[in-house]
Amino acid sequence: MDNTQLQATFADMLKILPASDLNQRADGVFIWDARDAGQFSAGEFLEGGDVKDANCTSLTTGVPYCSANVSFNYMSKFQNSGSRQGHPWGSLQLNYTNLLDSTKGNSWKPKAVLKAYLNGETDANGYGFIDGSYRLVGQGSAYQPGDTIYTYCETTFRAMITGVATAAVLGLPTRFYDGAMVEWNSLSYIKDRNGTSLLPADSPWRTDVRSFSRAASDSSLVAPRTITNAYARSADAIVRADSAYKTGESPVAGRPGGSGSPTNPCGG
Repeated sequence: MDNTQLQATFADMLKILPASDLNQRADGVFIWDARDAGQFSAGEFLEGGDVKDANCTSLTTGVPYCSANVSFNYMSKFQNSGSRQGHPWGSLQLNYTNLLDSTKGNSWKPKAVLKAYLNGETDANGYGFIDGSYRLVGQGSAYQPGDTIYTYCETTFRAMITGVATAAVLGLPTRFYDGAMVEWNSLSYIKDRNGTSLLPADSPWRTDVRSFSRAASDSSLVAPRTITNAYARSADAIVRADSAYKTGESPVAGRPGGSGSPTNPCGG
């Protein structure tokens, strides 16, 4: 079994995205942002503890979400000295923490509760999937039968919680965008602190043109990234290397092949 099929590259993500930031229910994919609403919205829309700390403009008693006041420091939602924050078009957001029962050692909530979330329903606290308009999608408007789930967070740590819930508990087809937002946000025509654009304007791998995002408030806050080839023909070298390492082959000319044991891409 080739478990690298569980990994989705950012090229895979680019292929499945809709042409705008809308919740497309008939495209066969379900893109799940496992982070909090503040990261999903780049600080425009908040949830949970952020709601208590921020001066919100549309907070209703008992509702766990609010629009952030213009004075809210949206950069507090950036991680890893990224060039921007936001989400790929068509993503729906539900914080991974909602799947866990903190009173039972953070075990997963009952299967019926997980199913209800995927159906677009809200829980007793008012949490459910939201779309790019920051509105709850509503019952029947989240996961659709037959969809493949693509889940991500900032580094895939949180997305492992959502992915295990969908794949192992609910038995739904699931893939992990392994590079996650730390990679996605790096593939931008935005300058880093050295004054260098992370990607050139004509690179075919720019993800900023397929995303909702807000750029860092100052380029001095953006860490440089090592990008080997801004015009590469493919974006699956890591997956091919992982697969080749397992099979004892060497990836050659853009595909697995050759003989001998390749270098372990993780070291060792």
